[in-house]
Amino acid sequence: MLEALAISVLGSFFYDNLDFFNTAKNQMDNGYQWEWNYKDRNPDVPAIPLQYDNGKEKVIWVLEK
Repeated sequence: MLEALAISVLGSFFYDNLDFFNTAKNQMDNGYQWEWNYKDRNPDVPAIPLQYDNGKEKVIWVLEK
């Protein structure tokens, strides 16, 4: 039962962020690498951002060439 719950939660997470995972895969196939770069989120790029109470969104890891 617990395994089914864990699989369901992980499946929902991946499904909700499918755009992000597809974009990341395509960029990595084109030579991009994950870099530590704490900055404001670019709304034009799919991301899984940190969301603060004041409405700001930040990202920590980005794909850069």
